[in-house]
This record gives sequence, C-alpha cells and structure tokens, in this order.
Amino acid sequence: MSSEHSVEAKGVIYKLFQPIAELTPIPQQLLEGWGELDPQLLKMSLLSLMIFPFVMPPPMAKLHGYQLNEEFYQQLAKHNIALLEHGMSGGKR
Repeated sequence: MSSEHSVEAKGVIYKLFQPIAELTPIPQQLLEGWGELDPQLLKMSLLSLMIFPFVMPPPMAKLHGYQLNEEFYQQLAKHNIALLEHGMSGGKR
C-alpha cells in the first residue's frame, strides 16, 4: 500500500481490506468472550496476521525456512483460524 508502484495492486488490496476498516468500532458480538483486549489493538493483530505473510521480504522468508506458496498459505490460514479460536481467548470461545 505504501509503494508508489502498481496502482492496480493497491486497488485490489484496498478492496480486500476495506471491510475491516468498517469494523470500527468492532461490533460487540465479535468482542464477546475476548476478555479485556483492546478492540483497536485486536484489529491491528488481525490485520497483521492477514497482511504480513504477503509482504514478508523473500530473504526473511528464506532465512526462516518458509516457502511462500499456495500450500503454505493454506496451512497458515488454518493455523491462524485455530490461533484466533483458541490462543487469543484462552480456548474459552
């Protein structure tokens, strides 16, 4: 999003993440059971989980042994869902 290149890519990214921007304030039903987590920081955490894998510099991915391919992204999506269901709420959701 901060690059001056590829107006088309920025448009796609903006379209994908616009619905998340509309979660301010986050609806109460999404916050139930999350304890005392700050809604704005929770939103930042969600964005980080969704965006970082796609903007990670290739040398960093290689350093940590990640092969950024479809199989990896599918596995990561399942992991992030489990993390959100269990990790952030202490398994109480």
